[in-house]
This record gives sequence, structure tokens and C-alpha cells, in this order.
Amino acid sequence: MYKFILILPKIVDILTKSLVNESLEWDIKGNGNKAPKDRTSKHLSDIVTCIQACGVSFNVWEKRNGDGKGSGVYDFTSLMGSDKKKLLRDLPDKLDGVIKPTQSESVIKIWKDFDKIYHMMNEHNPSPERVNEFFEQVSGATMYYNAYL
Repeated sequence: MYKFILILPKIVDILTKSLVNESLEWDIKGNGNKAPKDRTSKHLSDIVTCIQACGVSFNVWEKRNGDGKGSGVYDFTSLMGSDKKKLLRDLPDKLDGVIKPTQSESVIKIWKDFDKIYHMMNEHNPSPERVNEFFEQVSGATMYYNAYL
């Protein structure tokens, strides 16, 4: 369990990065052949708003090249442990309707599974059955996570 506790924050980072990247790609695809003045970042704005609604200070920005122009590379606020816990707990229930409908169920399941695992890890004196359930949950979640990403 100890090793999993150490990687859980990294998993939240990867899940968050995946949400940001999917939103960016969705916006780029939606902007297609639009003139620059008509382009929007609606889906990115929606995911940022959704994360902020969890009580987390969060933003996404485009990195600049040496000449000050946009690089096409994006970065986002680095979250602390307590903010990552808030996201695990609160974000899945806010994602429906914000992310692509074709991915919504899978993405929400991944977030909820890792939240459940986090809570299982923090139980004091779990029964042997609960420990077995934990390892089954971790195995299933990581297989699902790897298949998705």
C-alpha cells in the first residue's frame, strides 16, 4: 500500500493533465478553419471552471517562446496534496456535460475509482477482507486506467 500512496498524487496530476489536453484538442478541432478572431477555448474554459468549482485555485496558460509569441505548449497550476484530494472527491460529479460525451462515463469512473482507493488506503485497521478488496480495486483501476490512457 505504501508505494501506491506515493504514486497517487502523480496519478491525479496525470488525470488532470489528460483533462486539460483533451479539452485543448477538442477546442482545436472545433475551431477548424475559423478565423483567429472567431476561435474559442470554450472546452478548456469549461474544464478550468469545473476544477475551480471544487474549491481549487487552478488555471491553464500557453507558454511563450523567446520572442513572446505563443508556443502551442500549455501548462497549468501545480496542485498541492489537499487540492488533489478535493479533486478526487469532488470533480467526478462535476464532469458530466463538460467532457466529451463519448468519454464521460470512462473518465468519471477512473476518477471515482481512484478516490475510492484513496479512502481505502486511509482506513485504520482494515479487515483482511477489506485488504483483499483494496488490492482487487487497485488492480482493476490500474488496468482500466492503462487501457484508457
